Amino acid sequence: MNHRKKHILVVDDEENLLSSLEFILDASNYRVTIAREGFTALSILKKSQLTGDTVDLIITDLIMPGLSGCELIHQIRKNQFKIPILIITGDNFQEDIDCLIQDKQIEFILKPIDEVELLDQIKKMLTVQQPGLLHQHP
Repeated sequence: MNHRKKHILVVDDEENLLSSLEFILDASNYRVTIAREGFTALSILKKSQLTGDTVDLIITDLIMPGLSGCELIHQIRKNQFKIPILIITGDNFQEDIDCLIQDKQIEFILKPIDEVELLDQIKKMLTVQQPGLLHQHP
């Protein structure tokens, strides 16, 4: 029986939020990888694909310097990574939602984060979704 910890990639430029999420997720028995911006997250995903180190869920902010969360999600889908994505953002996300509305593997949680809501949403997303870096096949 496989008891591998689910691997969550957290992408955000806010150091305090990253630390809090890492603590919450680690304490909840998830394996956590941190990326402070979108380009690093893409590199981690591409490397994990090559090594077979599956990422089961991505948690990202929408508003970040460099590659925004919306651009990151576009690149993830362009590279055919079929990974559920949980967006954690402030209440200004309406302007970016158009690029995400059709993606059925995306959920939203507003800041400030409620730990119980976060963990419930993660559990739901990981239960419903197939694990990992699966490529979509026609």
